[in-house]
Amino acid sequence: MNNNTCHKENLSFDAELIDANGIKIPVECTIQLPLICGDSIDISIAIPYSAMPIPILKNPCKIKAENNISGTNILMKDVWYRKLTRSVIPPRTLGSSTMSITHISSLSIIDNFRPSNEVALIYLSNTDFFYDQAHLGLEASMIENLACFSFPELGAVKLQRYWVKSLLKSSDGFLSRFGYQLEITKDDISNSSLIKNIAPLLDILSIFFRQRILVHGYNFISNGLRERFWRDPLRPLSTNCVSVDPKHFLVDMDNLSKQVNSALKNYHQLGEVEKKYIFNLSYSLSPAINLRDSERFMSLFRELEYISGDAKRRILKENENLLVEKFDIIAESFSGIDPEICERVKGFSRMISGGKPSLGERLIIYLQSKDVYYADLWSILGKNSLTDIRNKLTHRGAHYVHHQGLAVATLHLSLLTERIAFALLGISLNPQIHNQLKLDDWLQADYVRTLKDRVFDTD
Repeated sequence: MNNNTCHKENLSFDAELIDANGIKIPVECTIQLPLICGDSIDISIAIPYSAMPIPILKNPCKIKAENNISGTNILMKDVWYRKLTRSVIPPRTLGSSTMSITHISSLSIIDNFRPSNEVALIYLSNTDFFYDQAHLGLEASMIENLACFSFPELGAVKLQRYWVKSLLKSSDGFLSRFGYQLEITKDDISNSSLIKNIAPLLDILSIFFRQRILVHGYNFISNGLRERFWRDPLRPLSTNCVSVDPKHFLVDMDNLSKQVNSALKNYHQLGEVEKKYIFNLSYSLSPAINLRDSERFMSLFRELEYISGDAKRRILKENENLLVEKFDIIAESFSGIDPEICERVKGFSRMISGGKPSLGERLIIYLQSKDVYYADLWSILGKNSLTDIRNKLTHRGAHYVHHQGLAVATLHLSLLTERIAFALLGISLNPQIHNQLKLDDWLQADYVRTLKDRVFDTD
């Protein structure tokens, strides 16, 4: 059913538009707020004819409205327009011309609100996990508690499903919509640090759900004031689950609180470098935008290259020491003949004698240091390995890798990355979840072996 058939909160007000150069002009605005955060907001901005002619306005702009009587402040940031009317001939006093707006980064509305008890509601994007795992029964209170998480700074943070009802305009019925939110009730909370504090939770949930969890906005009530905030109000972002069908998640609803709280506890004990690893791994595993298999494979592999970059130099094998000796002899033979060739051969000698592991070797050293099991996955080194696919994509492109082989290899690489993230967080998969994942057709040894043999066969 179209949401425009139901009643919504509408705001109409005069405001001031300020362009990038500080030029100010009066505008009139109308806003139709959504039933749930994550739906698009209808925003209209018009320039009164009485204010024309106006100078050229430089993008981006912002729009401010302050009503001292009602105590309402409205702010729209990063407002980009495509076209507008600067003047009308003959000049007119009544009426206005609507601007063509292409983007608004945020909308915030601050007003007086009672009661004055402090609460913060952070609105999250929907995920396939919620649809598949959570109970859909309508609660009398319009709030369903799904899980509870513990934070050192914030205390208890509740994950909730909330319902909103709105009367239909054309009948006596009503429309019911639901969304998801985090409820925080700790005293003296500040919205300036709120999103930063809950960011690790979103990263961890995104890994468990195999889908990016986004913050669409928040409702912050403190000291008799209410601040409502929407991110990308014109076109809120949505994300897709990156698991192939049938979709598998790395947690179930019954164990969600326990698993996530364990991960959060261990996360806060990590050093800053490893915390950054979790952030990067989460976005590689669950990107905020749709990626093709080749793009996702490279995104995952680049992150593994990064975190394994400090792998220790290995001890040279006997034949490698012999090779270094031969290179040194050859280099010396060219010292008086061709200094350039001499230096080039010495470079090969230094590269080998330094004992620097190859890309695949560094990754294996890192996996072994974290006790990450990988023997059941697509091989990291050797013929047609994950490292070979990475090199082919880097130097030749996706056209030189078999499409189905690349899709399966990307799944295996994502599983490897998930295991690294779990190792860093000090948690393990529920055995039942692990057994379900093992049954995936794309993880069967014979099937993988067939694709591996022909992964570069694209004729």
